[in-house]
Amino acid sequence: MSLRATLHSQTCASFRNEMEKRFEKYIFKTDNETFFIEEDLPEVGWYLYRFDRNGQCTHDYLQDSKDHAIKFALDQFQIPINSWNVES
Repeated sequence: MSLRATLHSQTCASFRNEMEKRFEKYIFKTDNETFFIEEDLPEVGWYLYRFDRNGQCTHDYLQDSKDHAIKFALDQFQIPINSWNVES
């Protein structure tokens, strides 16, 4: 295999490994709603999602960081900061 082909193969493998990385995800549930805070690529940020009792996504908010998403959820939906659980 040529050096160029080897480098290309290593770059593709590295890219696949990055894409397969498990992003962090947090959940908060009530009787009527489910909220998720989910990590995206570092250059994108974190999303806060709200789902109604039927599983319909009614809100999605992009935030710069997990801490900002948690604070936004507190401000907008009165979700206590320490109420988030790691989603597996």
